[in-house]
Amino acid sequence: MATIKTSKGECTPVVLLDLPFVELHDAIESLADAFRAVEGVDDAYHAEIVTALHRELEQGPDVMESRVAVVHDKLEADGPPVGALIRLRADSPAKAPDGTPIRFGWVLLSNEKTHPNLSFAAEFAKLMHEPTFAEAALAAPTGGALIRVYEEALSRKVGLIDTPPGLRYSGRPFGGMAQDLRRRLPWWLDDFRVGLDFKVVGSTLFMYFACLAPAVAFGGLLHALTGGQIGAIETILASAVSGLIWALFAGQPLAIVGATGPNIVFTGILYGLCVAYDVPFLETAAWVGLWSMLFMWILAATDASVLIRYFSRFTDEIFSALISVIFIVQALDDIGAGFGDADVADDTSLLTLVLALGTFTVAFALSRFKRSPYLRGRVREFLSDFGPAIAILAMSAVALYLPSVELPALAVPDTFGPSVERSWFVNPLNAPRWVWMASAIPALLL
Repeated sequence: MATIKTSKGECTPVVLLDLPFVELHDAIESLADAFRAVEGVDDAYHAEIVTALHRELEQGPDVMESRVAVVHDKLEADGPPVGALIRLRADSPAKAPDGTPIRFGWVLLSNEKTHPNLSFAAEFAKLMHEPTFAEAALAAPTGGALIRVYEEALSRKVGLIDTPPGLRYSGRPFGGMAQDLRRRLPWWLDDFRVGLDFKVVGSTLFMYFACLAPAVAFGGLLHALTGGQIGAIETILASAVSGLIWALFAGQPLAIVGATGPNIVFTGILYGLCVAYDVPFLETAAWVGLWSMLFMWILAATDASVLIRYFSRFTDEIFSALISVIFIVQALDDIGAGFGDADVADDTSLLTLVLALGTFTVAFALSRFKRSPYLRGRVREFLSDFGPAIAILAMSAVALYLPSVELPALAVPDTFGPSVERSWFVNPLNAPRWVWMASAIPALLL
């Protein structure tokens, strides 16, 4: 038995390749013989292993993903954990829920609630999504060769060997940024050509509302948090300008453009500090922005983004969850606030709730309409692509056709201009000199 050795630890599975069976449950006898040879497996423990194999393999695997099945069970007797990696023959009829043929199976048995090598099986299933690894794993002639292929793939994933070009230090100032721009340049005009496709219109409308809605909502919140010094007009304008600049000139396509929940909280705290220390808020915010820009340029100049290869998906997913929770909580708070406010009429609170639920229900139903048997395929696809836009426009029309019910409106000036009477331009030099340097601290947090 070969041992998998990576930064994730060690795993020593039994490896069975291309034996004369096409279903996992046909491997019981082969597995029973192989597990008999594992050190520490006595007769009693082996008997329970065989019983578990019959029970689990007859009823099918627990998880199936990308041509990989995982069977995992807890044993009652004392003994070492045992595991096996099986490669089924190409003519195996076993299928995953998405119709993909099952080619590999992991069998993991131990007296622990979670098998110590379960993460290796899960990682193997994820790697099978990558064509290069899948091809190499299916072509491996021996168990040792398969383990080496897997071990190297795991090492590449955490950046130990064969780091992708985009995640290597360039060795010169702004070298990584220059490489990003060079990689992006051949596709720059193509983005505009492909963008004319009708399918993109649905995504564009969705992103329009996805960017406009938080800009308006957070702009209103900023108006309250900053004493009106920053409002919806400023937030919408900033989102539009920064979004256009990024889309046209950035070296990579994804970024959070505009206000976000954590950013709003930060700005509110900064305003409170400015009030407490009796310093002008907008000038201080300008210095925080300038310091933040300097820090970002330093990170870009030193290729600091290559450090992302040391982070797992959890880092991204937990931040995505945070943003989602902030949006959901803020929406629920805004909807429920009217029901406890004596100054808000009952019909206003009720219509607010109905419009919110209507928007969600229509958008959710249309997004799934593509899978329904109704109407023609192109019509279903159109309704699914434009679902969010249709939902927002439909509920907005309902609100307009019920003028007798007063709904709260966003506080915006009558003409295009700042939320309060002031110039668009703020002179940072008007802030006290100590603020010029002290602003680096909140900028670092930002």
